[in-house]
Amino acid sequence: MITGSIMKKIIISITFFVAASIATGSAQFFQDAVHEYSAHIGGGLGSLRYKLPIGDRSGGAGFDFGVGYTLFLRNAAAVETGTIRHTQLGFHTGLGISLYGAKTALNGATTVNQNLTDSEDDPFHLHSTVRNFEETQRMTLLNIPIMGQYEIDRYYFMGGFRFGVPIGGKYRSNGATIDNAAEYSNLGGDFIKDPRFIGFGDGFALEKTDDALKFGVSVLLSLEAGVKWRINENISVYTGAYFDYGLNNAAKKLSRAPFINYETHDNYDVQKFTGNSILSAYQEKTNVMAVGIKVRVGYVR
Repeated sequence: MITGSIMKKIIISITFFVAASIATGSAQFFQDAVHEYSAHIGGGLGSLRYKLPIGDRSGGAGFDFGVGYTLFLRNAAAVETGTIRHTQLGFHTGLGISLYGAKTALNGATTVNQNLTDSEDDPFHLHSTVRNFEETQRMTLLNIPIMGQYEIDRYYFMGGFRFGVPIGGKYRSNGATIDNAAEYSNLGGDFIKDPRFIGFGDGFALEKTDDALKFGVSVLLSLEAGVKWRINENISVYTGAYFDYGLNNAAKKLSRAPFINYETHDNYDVQKFTGNSILSAYQEKTNVMAVGIKVRVGYVR
């Protein structure tokens, strides 16, 4: 696990690298600048990461595509063998679309809906054991990279940040079965599973859901490295691996809601219960992480 102090050191180092890159080349900026326009596509693991007190979480497939602009400063230096080593130092930005996802599975886990009242206004806690439940979550970000790029011969290295603006979020769950038991404090904490007409008992249906999730802006630490293949004087192809890690809570704008809704029996069909996203019910922090392979085509004007 990356601790807060280590993460701060990484951020400071990358910020220094980007600032130094710009400062180093400022004297020859207008004379030696090279403008590269690019388009990229990538894929691999793109996961929403969170911890839940119940159930199992797994990551999802991730995709990344977009366009970019890189401003380079070129240098060449002789090495001991008599050959020339070419380096480039640049600043990269652009626009991209990234997709992230995750899945939660519950089978036999118990969730508690607290501080409820029944039709006679008696307070109780509803304990629901959920069986064969799955929920998938998806998030789409419009990413704006602010990165430094360094090249030496055929190899390139990038580091910086991406600012991800959410342009889509949703969750979908399958139908599941729930067994309900009520805990009344005035009954000494005993659990009761009847009467069924107010939703107590076994074998109730939890309805399928397909609804939106509201995420906030994500700040991602972004790293990339690989090989640059020069096709001709104007066109190059980059092939490399990338790693993105969200530094903040992307789900802080989610509305808190109980996992399983309960209303007085006059207002719903007790044979079916509705629910909300498990992220709304349980998550404390959700961030994104992506690891994958990327191909970028660059054109120097």
